[in-house]
Amino acid sequence: MSETEILERQGFRYAYRRRGDEDAPAVVLLMGLGLPKEAWPETLVSGLLAEGFQVITPDNRDAGESTHMTSWQVSGRDVFEAIAKTMIGRPVVGEYALEDMALDLERLLDRLSIRRAHVVGISMGGMIAQVFAAQCPNRAATLTSISSAVGNPRTGFGNLRAIAAVAMTGSDGNSAAQHYTHTAHIGRTPISSFRSRAYRSG
Repeated sequence: MSETEILERQGFRYAYRRRGDEDAPAVVLLMGLGLPKEAWPETLVSGLLAEGFQVITPDNRDAGESTHMTSWQVSGRDVFEAIAKTMIGRPVVGEYALEDMALDLERLLDRLSIRRAHVVGISMGGMIAQVFAAQCPNRAATLTSISSAVGNPRTGFGNLRAIAAVAMTGSDGNSAAQHYTHTAHIGRTPISSFRSRAYRSG
């Protein structure tokens, strides 16, 4: 089992794990809002390793062991307001953007000397993956976006209960596992359903 490593740049910490043969094709797994890299099902990671891939799982900003921003505490209300602004085409201002998170991944691939990778993201991770593929098309071997969105309200709107559950990330002091179980129960994706059972079984 590999240990968490840290990519540091100008005081910013970007935590990640790299598993498998470093010469093998790379798969990057990007988790959703506020959830750590450990939320990916171990069976998924093991299955990819068994198929001959190396697997890289970063912690996004404000998640896991990566840097947590302290200058602005985001509440569930802030998230709802941002979604509402997006729906009516108004700009949303924050400490950083999806483009910054995609750049985090690009810098990590540079650090690991990986030219191209299969990029997989769920929920917000899917949005980061899409932006990465748009910004660095030559570095995304494939793109897989799970239970995510493209940022255009015309393409559809997510389940309101699921959005509410995600928006409450960390607001009640629950652990990541408890929060993920609650969100997975509402979202009911195949991956999240499995991980929910795994968390409950300990």
